[in-house]
Amino acid sequence: MIVDAHIHYFDSPGFLEGLVRDMDAAGIDKAVLLPTIGDSTWDYVGLTFTKVDNEAVRDAVLRYPDRFVGAVRLIPTEPDAVDELRRWAATGCFRLVKFSPTEGFTVDDPRILPFYEVCVDLGYPVLIHMGQTGGTFVGEKLAQRYQLNSALANPMTLDAVAKGFPELDFIIAHNGYPYLFESWAVAEANPNVYLDIAGSGPWVDGTPVVFNALGRDAFIPIDRDRILWGTDNCLPPAESLQRATAYMRLMGADKPQRQRIFGGNAERLFRL
Repeated sequence: MIVDAHIHYFDSPGFLEGLVRDMDAAGIDKAVLLPTIGDSTWDYVGLTFTKVDNEAVRDAVLRYPDRFVGAVRLIPTEPDAVDELRRWAATGCFRLVKFSPTEGFTVDDPRILPFYEVCVDLGYPVLIHMGQTGGTFVGEKLAQRYQLNSALANPMTLDAVAKGFPELDFIIAHNGYPYLFESWAVAEANPNVYLDIAGSGPWVDGTPVVFNALGRDAFIPIDRDRILWGTDNCLPPAESLQRATAYMRLMGADKPQRQRIFGGNAERLFRL
């Protein structure tokens, strides 16, 4: 099974239909579908879009239950975050939760501890945007653009949390680019931490750096059972898969390891 473990739902016309066609062409069986933040532009893909929320992702999963699983996107410091998480979990359309500390908090904020406890109860892995952020608010929300703070998303802030919740799986999105060594250190110290190499680098040009940081010469030990591949909307799926395969060969990942990175690890983690 090949799984795109990190792709965002855009509101452009025919997006879902086109995505399914692209997945078919690339041989991708399933994709983890993520909501997008409010009126935004992502310059690296040249798209401007309005908010695609959890409800839209739920509807997409209901429409294509064999192709998509959903990620609930919440701000865990908000007072109703726990109730919201339980409400979306009850739909049966979601298998994980996603949030981004760049929006004004750190992952070790004490207010988030009850949220993590609910994730344990639900069996939901936690996907966290780490490192540089590529989104900026536009339109009426232009004044908010500077609230996105990449400095808050240093993977080292996850270390104590991962140790405090050893039964909860965490995923460092984008391998924490450019905090590559910090991401490795946290994953090496905590067997419940996975490395997501979706997009990775602002946002495609830096990808070789990310893969090289995953232990090309085997001096840095990497558990390849805890690496997840995804497109992050940065390239057409077939091209993203082709590039990732080439990079993984260069970094010494054999065929069974590549099969796990391209799908087996996600299949196990998200119970697909």
